[in-house]
Amino acid sequence: QGPNKGKSKGLVELSKEFCVQLPSKVKLNEIREILSKHRAFQNITKLEMLAIKYHIKIIYCPKCHRELNGIEGLWCNQKAFVRSRTDQSFEKMIKLIADSRTHFVERQIALKLFRRFQLKHILKVKHMLIF
Repeated sequence: QGPNKGKSKGLVELSKEFCVQLPSKVKLNEIREILSKHRAFQNITKLEMLAIKYHIKIIYCPKCHRELNGIEGLWCNQKAFVRSRTDQSFEKMIKLIADSRTHFVERQIALKLFRRFQLKHILKVKHMLIF
């Protein structure tokens, strides 16, 4: 419906639609700031509502974080292990890949990576969830 059907609406059009009064000679970044506070742009997930209810801070971490994701820690450790010991022959690399898995488990590297993250980040905040 309307003249903007199938088109991207400008911020001024959105502000009119939401009945937001804009000051005269307003700049684009000011319009963004004003509209960002409008209820239509205040999306909150159920998880975030639950965290607010129980006074818990949620910190979203990168999905491929080697200190938090065990498989990423394994890949990172395997690459470093193989690179430091290889002679560039295929047979040696295959053997090193197998050895790197054993090395990862025996030295408890996943636990060390998580503890490193914990020391850097978690101990600074009392209540938080990491996702």
